[in-house]
Amino acid sequence: MIATAARAARDLSAARLDEQRRETRAARELLAATAAEAEAVHYERRARGAQWRGSLLALQRRDEALKARRALPLTAACACCSLMPVRPEHRLSRRRQLRTRAKHTPQPQLPSACSH
Repeated sequence: MIATAARAARDLSAARLDEQRRETRAARELLAATAAEAEAVHYERRARGAQWRGSLLALQRRDEALKARRALPLTAACACCSLMPVRPEHRLSRRRQLRTRAKHTPQPQLPSACSH
């Protein structure tokens, strides 16, 4: 009878030990999955931060370009019609102004078509 009780206690201890091992294994797997997810969130956060900083820089550049554009004189870029007023919303980019100037600059041998 004592041997049977000892065997039953040993079997119970072995069963408890197996159950604890399964729980430990499950907890470690859950911990590993959670750590992987936390790492993914960390890298995504860093990527979003970099994207945000890039967007802010682009906005700053656009703002500076807009300020520079608003600072342009309110006259057309045409060399022969330099006194013609231009509304601010119709101002041309610098490259386009140079193209327009090249198109509208009178040829030296031709008389100017401007009246001013």
